[in-house]
Amino acid sequence: MRPLKNLSLILIALLLATPGAADNMFDPSNGTIVERSTVPPGEKRIQGEVRLVDRDGHLVVQTVLYSKVLKRVLGSIVEKEEGNWPAAHDDSIAYRNSLNETVTMVVDAPRGVGNSRQRAVLIEFFVWNEKGFVVLSGASIDERSDEFLRVRRLAAPTNTLELNVDYVQENMALILADSFELSREAADAMIERHRRKP
Repeated sequence: MRPLKNLSLILIALLLATPGAADNMFDPSNGTIVERSTVPPGEKRIQGEVRLVDRDGHLVVQTVLYSKVLKRVLGSIVEKEEGNWPAAHDDSIAYRNSLNETVTMVVDAPRGVGNSRQRAVLIEFFVWNEKGFVVLSGASIDERSDEFLRVRRLAAPTNTLELNVDYVQENMALILADSFELSREAADAMIERHRRKP
C-alpha cells in the first residue's frame, strides 16, 4: 500500500505545481524587463510602451497601450498586421478580431475601472510549453511606480489565443523591429541575446 500512497502524493504534487507555473507565466507583473521602448518610438506624445520581458526563462513581448485615443492606435496596429500577413491568414485574423474586441470593451467600459484614470490595453506574445500564445486584456497601471509599468491584468476583458508557434515568434520579432526601429536581423539578434541558454 505504501508505494501506491507515495505515487498518489507525487501525482498530487505535480497537479498542484502545474497551475502555479501557468499562473506565473500569465502574470504580466512577473518577470524582468530587459529592453523597453516607447510607442511610437522617440515621440514626445507617448501612447504606450513595448518591452521584452524575461519571465521565468521565457521571453515575452509585452505591449502596453495607455493612449486616450486607443481606437486610433488600434487602427495603426491593424494596418501593420495586415501589411505583414496575407489577408486570409487564420492566426492573423484571430489576433485582429480579438484586438478589436478587447480595445472596444476597454474604451466602452465605465470610467474608473481598475482604479486607473488611463484606458489601458495589455498585449503579450510568448511561446510556452512549445505552444504559441497571445493574451490581450484591459489593464490597470500603477502610475506611482518610478519604473512606470507595474501592470495588473483586469479580469475582463481578457482574450487568450493559442496560435501557431511560427506566427507568434515571427510577430515577436516584427513588433520589436518596429518598436525599437531595428532591422529584422537586429530584432532577431536582440531576442537571441536575451534568450537563456539551456
